[in-house]
Amino acid sequence: MSAEEKTEPSDEELRKLLKPTPSAEQVLVALQGNYVQEGQAIKFVKDLESYDDRNFWIEVDGAPFLVKVHNGVESKDFIELHKKGEHKKSVIYMQNVIMDHLNKNGITTSSPQGTLVRELPTPASIHALPVSSSSHSPCD
Repeated sequence: MSAEEKTEPSDEELRKLLKPTPSAEQVLVALQGNYVQEGQAIKFVKDLESYDDRNFWIEVDGAPFLVKVHNGVESKDFIELHKKGEHKKSVIYMQNVIMDHLNKNGITTSSPQGTLVRELPTPASIHALPVSSSSHSPCD
């Protein structure tokens, strides 16, 4: 292979390049107006371990919530499928459906929270947050 030829990163390499790296402050700002109403108290509690996503424990008016910032691989897939009207084929949509199904059938798990503005047909919102490699970011 010549030096001019570029190889595409493997799925695993891409997951490392697209691991979200936002600060707690950036996540809280993204939540304002999308999930948290004006006047509600929002507080970062702690960063939670995750393989290739970012998870944050927050409190809104004292109630605990998990915030998941999806890896850029799933985010890019969701964005592209949403643009084609095929969001139901995305991993993000599937995860939300599974959590809803489990909760409806007596297995307590996290519950996807809908956005205040309902821009998307699934409880998710899209924000340009930093990833490990900005040159590979799914956001323009």
